[in-house]
Amino acid sequence: MPNAYVIDAKEEHIEHIAQHMRSADVLEVEASGVWSPEQALYNGLISSSKVWTALIGDEPILMFGVVPVSVLGGVGSPWLLGTDRVLDIKRQFIKECRHYVDEMLKLYPKLTNYTDCRNTVSHRWLAWLGFELEDAFPIGMNNEPFYRFSKKA
Repeated sequence: MPNAYVIDAKEEHIEHIAQHMRSADVLEVEASGVWSPEQALYNGLISSSKVWTALIGDEPILMFGVVPVSVLGGVGSPWLLGTDRVLDIKRQFIKECRHYVDEMLKLYPKLTNYTDCRNTVSHRWLAWLGFELEDAFPIGMNNEPFYRFSKKA
């Protein structure tokens, strides 16, 4: 089983992740009605207070971070977009992801964002991390149903 490691994200990670993005993540990006996978990753990279990339060898497999929503209010918006290769490091990913959520909560005592209702794998993961999912409501240009999720320190 391969081992992954996490580094500060770089712009050169975007192309590979975008070209190999999980179909559920592509659907979520498209449903938001705003960005292509490349644009979503680039926006996350330049907008985030902290942003990381997980790699297997020299292959970037996912990028994640937290975007400030209200610095004075202590609210950040966590996000993660990745490839199917995350399944190759599933145990390591599950073991280590709480650390990064804790790092985000140090910056922003409240984390909140939205997830496509069809992205059931993400919903289970978010619940395992202690995020609460609210009732679905329409979002984006096509009014696709999304859940708002949040967690407080």
